[in-house]
Amino acid sequence: MTEFIFFHIEKCGGTSLRQALYEYFIQIYSENMIFIPGKFVGMGTNYLPRHIENIKKNSKYDFPNIKVILSHIRFNSFPNLTKSCNFKFTCIREPISRIISHYYFFNFPDNNIELIDLDQKNFEKFAINHGSHISSCLDITDESDINEIDKRLKEFNYISILENIEDNLVTLNELLNNKFGEKIVLNIKKTNVGKKKKNIKDYKKLKIILKKYCTLDKFIYNRIITLKSKNIIK
Repeated sequence: MTEFIFFHIEKCGGTSLRQALYEYFIQIYSENMIFIPGKFVGMGTNYLPRHIENIKKNSKYDFPNIKVILSHIRFNSFPNLTKSCNFKFTCIREPISRIISHYYFFNFPDNNIELIDLDQKNFEKFAINHGSHISSCLDITDESDINEIDKRLKEFNYISILENIEDNLVTLNELLNNKFGEKIVLNIKKTNVGKKKKNIKDYKKLKIILKKYCTLDKFIYNRIITLKSKNIIK
């Protein structure tokens, strides 16, 4: 049975988090029971349906007995795995900041075009494709009603907010130690730090323009904050 899944959502501090979590769990499980991109597989191989056969064939993993998954993984890609997992964790970020960070990390290094300077067609294509990325990773759609959304969020043992990451890590550390009966300190080192706001052209204008593309993600983000404030979810 899988003991822990980190649902890594792009540009939500995930690379730093999964490395910290790897260093935590390597003190509990052998390395062939922990799946993390870059260990035994390339960084581009994630726990996704299109990659799963290659992971199964990799003799360096004890695939039937993988206990920890630290990877890009969609909530409903493996329903039985998700349902049976003992501890599910993810980290989210304010959606408009996330989509801007996404562009400058994945797209800008190749095209060297400021997001605000993209032509209308390419701007809209990017914004539409990535504006609902958080909800997509959680398998929440525009058709999901509030009860369905809350039910999905309650399935997580802990949801961290990147903007509150330092305090959230203390809580996560306590929850993990209680769950696994350990006294391990969870340490995080920032990696994959993107372009700073002050170096992004027309950052404030971008946030206004992108708002309409991030409606669902923004609702999910605010809903998580509300539920956490009421102690309905952790």
